[in-house]
Amino acid sequence: MAITIRTIKALLESDEPDYAAGKKLGKAALPLLKKLASQKDPMLASKAVCLAGMIGGEESLPTIEQASRHADITIRVAAAYAVQHLKKGLADDVLTRLLGDKDIGVQKLAIRSAAKSGSVRLREDIMRLSRSKSSAFIRSEAKSALKKVQ
Repeated sequence: MAITIRTIKALLESDEPDYAAGKKLGKAALPLLKKLASQKDPMLASKAVCLAGMIGGEESLPTIEQASRHADITIRVAAAYAVQHLKKGLADDVLTRLLGDKDIGVQKLAIRSAAKSGSVRLREDIMRLSRSKSSAFIRSEAKSALKKVQ
């Protein structure tokens, strides 16, 4: 069965996307997910980014990287969530960018994804957030994450 944009949209457009079925499409779906991730509809784009992360591998990184630079916060939040599914160290540059994002929601998910990655390279960025004057919540999240990134 050929994978089409229509097939992927059918999986993602519901309120509760069928990510398990989407993940089964595998790496062959990644070019189409990258295309969907750049669509004007932020909900569809963010779901495409999340699925790309779940499929994982180096091939998913361009979609997540593109999303991490997007003007729409929803899509950057999806990128911050999606990176947690990637292999340790693969998305450190993307996580560094997301940890420095101005939006607290993006930062929160980036901190959690960085903690899950366990990448020591991100420790300095997380430490900076643990001392940040901008948000007590972000400081708390960062301090918690530091315990996991040793």
